[in-house]
Amino acid sequence: YTKQKNETALEAFITHQSERSFDVETALRVCQQAGYHELALKLSRRTKLHTWTLRILLELERFDEALAFIQTLEPEHAAAALRKTGKALLERMPEPTTAVLVQLCQHSKPEEYIHIFVDRPVQLIEFLEAVTATDTNQSSFLYDTLLELYLKEDDLKRAGLVGDELESRIRDRRQKAYALLKRESTRIEKNHALVLCQGAHFREGVLFLLELHNLYAEMLQYLVEEDRPVEEDRYRDVLETCKNFGLPGPSKPGDTRLWGLALTYFASLRSAQKQCDATLRDEYIREILNHIRDIPDMHPLPALQILSSNPEITLGVVRDYVRASLAGRGQEIRKDSERIEQKKEQIAQKRHAIEELRTTANVFQPTVCAQCHQRLDLPAVHFMCGDSFHQQCLVNEKECPICAGEYQKIRERQTSQQQNRSCAHDQFMNEVGGHGFPLVAEYFGKGMFQKVALVGTERREGDPQFTKLF
Repeated sequence: YTKQKNETALEAFITHQSERSFDVETALRVCQQAGYHELALKLSRRTKLHTWTLRILLELERFDEALAFIQTLEPEHAAAALRKTGKALLERMPEPTTAVLVQLCQHSKPEEYIHIFVDRPVQLIEFLEAVTATDTNQSSFLYDTLLELYLKEDDLKRAGLVGDELESRIRDRRQKAYALLKRESTRIEKNHALVLCQGAHFREGVLFLLELHNLYAEMLQYLVEEDRPVEEDRYRDVLETCKNFGLPGPSKPGDTRLWGLALTYFASLRSAQKQCDATLRDEYIREILNHIRDIPDMHPLPALQILSSNPEITLGVVRDYVRASLAGRGQEIRKDSERIEQKKEQIAQKRHAIEELRTTANVFQPTVCAQCHQRLDLPAVHFMCGDSFHQQCLVNEKECPICAGEYQKIRERQTSQQQNRSCAHDQFMNEVGGHGFPLVAEYFGKGMFQKVALVGTERREGDPQFTKLF
């Protein structure tokens, strides 16, 4: 029929002849070669050869009809068809094709269609935005890809955008990137996102991620190394970071090391080398010192050692800090002295009580058993702590059941101290070779060479004098 150009007979054959009596794909190729595209399309539709139908429609450049045909297919067949023909459809009909792909993602994974959007980042952004908006439980790969696309600028420049229009589009994308980071921070892979933001010089994204994961020292380092045209802006950012994250709070751990790092940074600046304005630098050093003064863990000596590395920093910069620190330390010394005197008085009272127990007769006059709280009758047992019991109320007549728990704690504590002294012997022998007399004096001060008598032990003849614990 094709050789005879008998289109009527060919159409009748295609329409009514059973496909079992001939090879359908051979017939389709013959019709295509002979130019009977409509008859080939009719035959592919009748025999439900979807691949042939799409191929013919695309060759005829009937893209809207091809997309409509795909929408009539079952989801699995439509997905397979778009994986093969989606790129061609996307080039001619980007928005309708993207919409169909989004609908298909209800039945399949969006990752299957990413390759279709090669060299079409604008449509890929629209696709990923729609997919993640309709289903928030997507894989981290999609969110990472979307973040990467937001931070790219090459496609905008290739599209011919310049000047204010280019800046506006870049700004819009970065606002979306920041919103994505805040919204999907648990799904986006942290390290990958941080590399993307740093590579794109996306300052807000870098600082957000560092704060989110409590990387405060890295945040300060980023601000220090950042190229800011205005010197004071960089100084202000460093100081604000220390204020916000340099102290632990109810909702954040904080890191007091930031103050030392900031002080080290300012001390490294040399006005002679045109690295800074000396007046401005000294002003921020004073501000940092004012804050350090109120932090218990920050002692004056390390701060002064850091600043002493820069000969340009004069005594006038640190004078107020030194005065305030010395005044504060003086108050601490006075409080410590008061506590020492109180402890001495308590120790003296305890020693006096012990001496009275040793040398003075003790008259026991309790009338109630400390265990059963009944009238105390004979036989009774009295303890030096002042508690008295019926003999039948005691399990062990050698120790007071009421005071036994505290007594045991004291013995365990003394045993632990003695063991710690034994363990320190090896450390002492390792260190004494290099330090000599100062180290021996230090250990004497700690009581290393004194033997402690455990409560309840008796001193034997010839034993060294024990340290008194009470």
